[in-house]
Amino acid sequence: MTPDQHAVDQIIDYATKSGAALYRAGSKTLATKFDMKPKSTLVFIMELKHRAREAGWDQGAHQIMQFKENGVQKKLLTQYNQINIETLKNAYASWQQGENKENLRSTQNNKQMQKCIMNTLTEQACLQVMPFQKEYTTEDGIIHAPLLFKTIMRITTIDNIAVAAVLRDNLHNLDAKMVDDLPKFHFYFHTNYDQLVGCRETLNNPIHHLFKAYLKVECSGFVTFAQDMQNQYYHQQGAMHDITYNRLITLMENQYNIMISNGTWKAKSHEREQIVALTAEISHLKGNLKLSKPLLNKLKSVARNAGHEGKKREEKKRNKTKKVDNRN
Repeated sequence: MTPDQHAVDQIIDYATKSGAALYRAGSKTLATKFDMKPKSTLVFIMELKHRAREAGWDQGAHQIMQFKENGVQKKLLTQYNQINIETLKNAYASWQQGENKENLRSTQNNKQMQKCIMNTLTEQACLQVMPFQKEYTTEDGIIHAPLLFKTIMRITTIDNIAVAAVLRDNLHNLDAKMVDDLPKFHFYFHTNYDQLVGCRETLNNPIHHLFKAYLKVECSGFVTFAQDMQNQYYHQQGAMHDITYNRLITLMENQYNIMISNGTWKAKSHEREQIVALTAEISHLKGNLKLSKPLLNKLKSVARNAGHEGKKREEKKRNKTKKVDNRN
C-alpha cells in the first residue's frame, strides 16, 4: 500500500485529516494537462493508470477500473472500446444500491477519479466534452467516471486509424524506450499494446519487438540471457516453445529480479572493468601532466630560444658566404 493509499476495501472517512488528505491526493490534477489530442493520449492514460494504482481505484472488491464483458474482464483504460456503455451503467447502479458500507467505497473511488479527470482537462478540452454531459452524467447529476473516460476517449480517438498508427509506431520502436527499470519498460509496452488492442488493431509478433529492446539493456549478463532465450525462441526449444508475449515478459522480469537480488544487475563485465581501469589511468596521467605545466612551459621557452639562436647562426653563415662570392 502506497503512502497515499487507504485500505482498498474500507470506506474513507473524509471528516478526518487523513481521509481528507487521501481525497485531495486522489482527485488532484495529473502531472500533465490533457488537451484531448491523439498525440497526448498515451501520457494521459499512463498517468491516470499510475493514479489509479496509488489511490486504490484498481484494487479490491470495490475497484472501478475493470469490467466483465461476456464473462471476460476488460481493462477500462486500455480496452474501453471493448466495454459496452450498458455494462458501465449497470456497474454504477450496483455501487448505489442501499447505504451499506460495502458499496460506498466504489462511489468514493468514482468521485476521486472524475474529479481527477476533470481537473486534468485543459479549458479547451472541457469545452469539447461538455456537449456530451448526458452520456456520462446520471439523472441525479453525478458524473460516472468510467463513462466520462470512455466519452473522452471516443472524442479524442475518433480517428482510430491515426491513433493505431501512433501506437504501432511506439511498439515498433520499443528498443528506443528501454530503461534500466524493466517493470517500468513493461508498463510502457502494456499501455501501448493494450490500447492498440482496444482499438481493435493488432501487432505482428510483439515478441520480436520485445527481444529487440531486451538486447539494448546496458547489462551484459542480462543481454547474454536474452540472447540465449532469443535463440531458443527462434528454434522453438525449451522454455521458449510456443511462448506468449505475456509469458516472455514474466520470464524476463523474473531474471531481472534475480539479478537485482544477487547484485549482478548492470554489473560490469571483465572487458568493461578493463576499459574503466584504463580510462582512470589515462585521467591520472593527464593529472600528472597538469602538475608538470611549469616544467613544460620552461621546456617550450628553451626550445624557442634554441630556435632563435639557430636562426642567427644560419643568417651569419649566409652573410659570410655572400662576402666570399663577392670577392670572387
